[in-house]
Amino acid sequence: EEEGGETDGEAVEEEEEETPFIDLEQTRIDVRGGVTVNNSFLSDITGSLAFVDYEHTEFEAPGEAGTIYDVEGSEGRVEFGHTIGGFEGAFGAQFIDKTLDAAGEEAFISETETRTFGAFIYETKEWDSGVGIEGGLRFDSVELDNVLQGSRDFDTFSGSFGAHRHFESGWFIGAQFAYTERAPNESELFADGPHLATEQFEVGDASLSKESGINLEGTARWRGEHGGFGINLFTTQFSDFIFLTPGQTLEGGALVDEADGLPVFLFEQDDADFIGGEIYGELFVDGGPLGADWEFSSSLDFVQAELDVGGNVPFIPPVTLNGDASAAWGAWEIGAAVTIAGDQDDPGTGQLPTDGY
Repeated sequence: EEEGGETDGEAVEEEEEETPFIDLEQTRIDVRGGVTVNNSFLSDITGSLAFVDYEHTEFEAPGEAGTIYDVEGSEGRVEFGHTIGGFEGAFGAQFIDKTLDAAGEEAFISETETRTFGAFIYETKEWDSGVGIEGGLRFDSVELDNVLQGSRDFDTFSGSFGAHRHFESGWFIGAQFAYTERAPNESELFADGPHLATEQFEVGDASLSKESGINLEGTARWRGEHGGFGINLFTTQFSDFIFLTPGQTLEGGALVDEADGLPVFLFEQDDADFIGGEIYGELFVDGGPLGADWEFSSSLDFVQAELDVGGNVPFIPPVTLNGDASAAWGAWEIGAAVTIAGDQDDPGTGQLPTDGY
């Protein structure tokens, strides 16, 4: 400070911002078991049971507890492996019962219990010619009960069928058709508050219907003694696809597009079309440079998704290239991997473009 109390610049008092942190505690108990049967129908019976008690508290500063999230639940599954008429497969059932609760000024969802029960069957058959078929069916009953907004029930059905063939030359070709249905989750139905993890004020819609999709996928690959390559391509047409988009909500009797200092995002539905695929390859070199056994692999992933009303589906990853190499000398191995992601210039409404990395 200069004589007379003046300084070379304006005196600025900086306040050190407290770093938010999370205090988390989780207890999980898993029990798994099975028995081999090997009679004329059943081959084995397996089952699992899990209990979870999860809680985390978000602190804006030491001693200043913010929102507390609590999840309690259980999940069980039983599966019967079998062979019949040359087909191998499994059938079984699964249940989930969980309760999600959030308390505090920044809680974005009120207490919701989710109960699901599902039954499934999967079958596959292979012939000596290299031809194979596979298919499966699944039915789920879903009930979501929110303490403020009531309950919603959904019955969902999914099914798939595929065929493939192995060739002695090392080629494999296959195709699959699938129809799937998904019930909206608790956030999509009942959210109504600031979600700091996404920096959005999220508003659910308790009238959302289930989401369905028709998927077609094809694959072709070749594998030889020193490597291989392949390509997978898919297209999926969704009906009533659920997504987040900017919108407005009521606050103080008026519609606003920002609440609690966060932009308002609504869960909405629209038909959507996805197309994408993967190209990959690998190479093995035994006794190569430096006397090592080398392995190289790479893949290129791409997805494009558009909404029926126009615009892009949000949160779609950009074109991504992965590559890795490793060298092994007996029990020793060294390797490196790289991921190169392109720019995302079609991020969807309300999202910012993302630079590649």
